[in-house]
Amino acid sequence: MTTSESVQETLGLDFPHPSKPRVLLAASGSVAAIKFESLCRSFSEWAEVRAVATKASLHFIDRTSLPSNIILYTDDDEWSTWKKIGDEVLHIELRKWADIMVIAPLSANTLAKIAGGLCDNLLTCIVRAWDYSKPLFVAPAMNTFMWNNPFTSRHLETINLLGCSFILFFLCSMRILEGELVWCANAALSCLDTQPLKLGHDGLPESFVSIYVSLSLMTGDLSHGSLQAGAGTN
Repeated sequence: MTTSESVQETLGLDFPHPSKPRVLLAASGSVAAIKFESLCRSFSEWAEVRAVATKASLHFIDRTSLPSNIILYTDDDEWSTWKKIGDEVLHIELRKWADIMVIAPLSANTLAKIAGGLCDNLLTCIVRAWDYSKPLFVAPAMNTFMWNNPFTSRHLETINLLGCSFILFFLCSMRILEGELVWCANAALSCLDTQPLKLGHDGLPESFVSIYVSLSLMTGDLSHGSLQAGAGTN
């Protein structure tokens, strides 16, 4: 973000009735964040998008590849935009601006932080301040061994109670097969032994997250993921 611009200017808060939904798309530190640029482009087809990235996720995101119309906010912006009492606080302004928040990917670490109420970076501060009358979607992405840890099911149950909606059939697990990044599709957030589906021309498109969110909003289907046979039960 250009720090010379105010938070109000970059978010366009003087225009309270946007023509498109306002989506705050966030990435945490999973290797799945290498697909963040594609997700930004997919959401931009039907929504006004602002992006948030944790420090760890920036290891996987090529900031120069993001669409030019999308502003990427980081932890540095959280501190640099505030100079004195009375200035806007970035995580509060982003919470006000967004109609929808989507965290894709949601790493094991950030999942644990949200479940525990921690707010030590821009992303988790937004979630801590979030208005849960507005949709918040999460797409977990982590190593299978981490997914099967009992903490995962506990944390998912906690954020489920908060009101988070899980993006199913996607980002449940990440594996590297034959040097290619692939995702494991999973309908019930539990079947991690299913054959992974490739992202790209011959498999599950990266745009699936965008399509899933869009259809959920249109149909009003914001039901939470079923966790009864979920992670960490094996």
